[in-house]
Formats: sequence, structure tokens, C-alpha cells
Amino acid sequence: GVEWLLRQRIEDDVIHATDAEFRAVAFFYQHCIATIALCEAHVAGGAVEAWQAPIQSAVDYIHQHRNPYGCWRYQKWGGDNDVSATLWGTLAVLAARDAGFQGDCKMALQYVASYLEEMTDASGRTGYETKGSFSARLSEAHASAFPADRGEALTAAALLMRFAMGQDPKSSPMISPG
Repeated sequence: GVEWLLRQRIEDDVIHATDAEFRAVAFFYQHCIATIALCEAHVAGGAVEAWQAPIQSAVDYIHQHRNPYGCWRYQKWGGDNDVSATLWGTLAVLAARDAGFQGDCKMALQYVASYLEEMTDASGRTGYETKGSFSARLSEAHASAFPADRGEALTAAALLMRFAMGQDPKSSPMISPG
């Protein structure tokens, strides 16, 4: 599986599907998830030397993709952030750090922590692109089948990031007790 993932690297060491339409909207997710898997395999497999350089390249891309003084969005340095893309970037950075790969993990996680505070309202709801907003929907049919106001995927994503970074979500200044 690791060898197959490493063969998927295309253009600037990005790991993604070859389908152009799917790649256009989801390549950053794919790259991050593949990088997480590669970092985990690296640790489980006893740090195979042949994997180190390509995995480091995958990790480097994630750090380079992050907005300067911010987090992640689908496009490199797009200037804005969103919680969904930031979830996968954060988990990949943490996996890379735990596997011993190089990168400015500390700074990236500081921006993530600040961004989560910015995006979380007093009730604890974390928004997609604005404080407390609902998740995005791909189409009207998608929105009808899965009403945005009935899901808390981004709040769950923020909690996962907080836990993964070692934070106590209850201690967040933005979240009121109860």
C-alpha cells in the first residue's frame, strides 16, 4: 500500500487521484490523508529508509501549502482558511511530527489553535469559514438531503483538532460552560 501511495505523487510531490475533476476539489484532502497513512506506515514499518525522502516531500508540501500566518484552504496560499481543510492539514502535521519528519509544526499548531478560537462561538459551534456558521454544501440537492443546520461536522472537526493537539476543549475561552 505504501509503495502504491508513493507512486501516486504527481506535480510538486502532491499525492492525489488522477481524475482531474475530482482532483480539482479534493486534492488537498487526498494529499493530507495519504501523508497521514505514510507517516503511520513509516513508524509501524520501522522507518524504511527508502520511504523517508518521499514522505518528507509530502510533509513539506503540507507546510508550504499553509497560508502564511494562517491555516489551510484548498488552494495553496489562497489567503483564506476553512476548518475542513485545516482539520486534514493539522492531522497530517501531527502525524509527521510524531513520525519524526521535519517542519515547523509548532508554529502551524499555534495558528490552528488561534484559528479555532476565531471560528468557535460561545455555544461551542465551530463554523466553516466564519464564526459559528454551518457546513458548506456542494449543491442544492446535497443541501436538501443533508440540511446544514442539522449537522455539526465542523464542531466535531474542531474538537478532534483540539484533542489531537493536547488541548482541553472545555478550557477554551470561547466556549461557555454548560
